[in-house]
Amino acid sequence: LVESHLLERKAGAAPGLIPQSRRSLVHWLSIAAMAVTGTGSSLLAHMHTVTALVRLARTHEAAEVAHLAAHVLHCSLHALCHRYLAEERTHAPGLWASPSFRSHHWRYWGACAATADAALDADGAAAEAGRASTPVDARWHEPSEEEVRAAVGLAQEALAWAEGALSSCGA
Repeated sequence: LVESHLLERKAGAAPGLIPQSRRSLVHWLSIAAMAVTGTGSSLLAHMHTVTALVRLARTHEAAEVAHLAAHVLHCSLHALCHRYLAEERTHAPGLWASPSFRSHHWRYWGACAATADAALDADGAAAEAGRASTPVDARWHEPSEEEVRAAVGLAQEALAWAEGALSSCGA
């Protein structure tokens, strides 16, 4: 969706940014940054689009567009090579997927997750026993070798461009 609003692909030609207003570019680049956040290996299939988008938008005349190109790059690198929670839900996946939770989720508002150290604290254990609780169960994104290679390629391309830009201005 974001690609169709930002990139223009012509047969036999390199992709280009679709001519549009600065506000429109800012809007779609902001969505692109949010869209790549936390995607992990799912982003690998779209690396050509991310690379083209960053390459084209970073040289735009509007500073805000260039800044957002850097933000898309940052979010992409983070998604590919950092360790982060794969799912951010208010309850454990088993409870979250259960039909009773899905149909009566409001009954679980304010429920506290059971923690491993509550057993060590008698007052904490008693307080937790009096509340509806769900066990903490978190899945983490661990970068694969393929994700790290994609991130390295993206970073090297960005650094090569930055080095060229600095060299051309005499820095």
